[in-house]
Amino acid sequence: MTDISTEKLKPASSPATSGNADNPPKGIGIILVALFFFSCSDLGVKLLTRSLPPFQIVWLRYLLFVALIVPLALIMKGPSVFRTQRPGWQFIRALGTLGSAVFVAMAFRFLPMAETMAMNFVYPVFVTALSIVLLGEKVGIKRWVALVVGLVGVLIVIRPGTSAFHPAAIFPVLAAASWAFGMIATRKTSFSDDAWTALTYSAIIGLIVVTFIVPFFWKTPSSHDLLLALAVGCLSTIAQVLLIFAYRVAPASVLAPFSYSQLIWATLFGYLAFSDVPDRWTIVGAMVIAASGLYIAHRERVVAQQKRRDILKGS
Repeated sequence: MTDISTEKLKPASSPATSGNADNPPKGIGIILVALFFFSCSDLGVKLLTRSLPPFQIVWLRYLLFVALIVPLALIMKGPSVFRTQRPGWQFIRALGTLGSAVFVAMAFRFLPMAETMAMNFVYPVFVTALSIVLLGEKVGIKRWVALVVGLVGVLIVIRPGTSAFHPAAIFPVLAAASWAFGMIATRKTSFSDDAWTALTYSAIIGLIVVTFIVPFFWKTPSSHDLLLALAVGCLSTIAQVLLIFAYRVAPASVLAPFSYSQLIWATLFGYLAFSDVPDRWTIVGAMVIAASGLYIAHRERVVAQQKRRDILKGS
């Protein structure tokens, strides 16, 4: 996925989440560009796994991310960008997004891009499950069915017990689970902290944590590796900023389905760069996972709308 990855950050304190989003076509256009940049960044990570360990790739990415996003956040928000009412949840969010980035890099070392991204998109299933445990949300039978369908989609892609199974298939699933923790933390912080604050804490905490780990995996990078890492960091940072602006001009419910455009780019880039062609089971599994994720998003939107109607009636 895209985080710092592949992060579809929902800045709830932005106009888009406050009911002022009024330009969905513009938001869709911006998010499609952002996701293209994220996919290009993922391609760079995949190429870097040929010569560098995953932790070092993530460290280089975070190093540039901090160098770019912190000054930009200070320009946009000033010193207030460091103020948070939920420091614990910001820490959990940072660890979740860091874990997602690390596990995706590990997966890219062994698996094709399309297969990795397909399994990574099972994260809405984990978000639904974790929201029950951590947020106390009630989930109806329809979302439970969608959750099971998503897990079936993962099994279709990885096919455990067959010759097509690769042990590294666990990495994109762990990436999805890590990302789900990040999303739950985003929900907890979105009503009190600005999106720029969340990005800043994710960048700084992630860099600090991975800096303690990377010496155990260090390999001297070549000039080519450094240039590629520079491109990865720039592309992912630009994509992060574009996402913020996309969610400011269009509702999250409108933009969420377009995240699956990454599956198209992952398949195309995997074919062009590595001659990887997804087999039919990977395609079927990806479609099942996408259908599950889209339905979960739809049900969450319906539930949220019903809650708003109930609140209005009560007032």
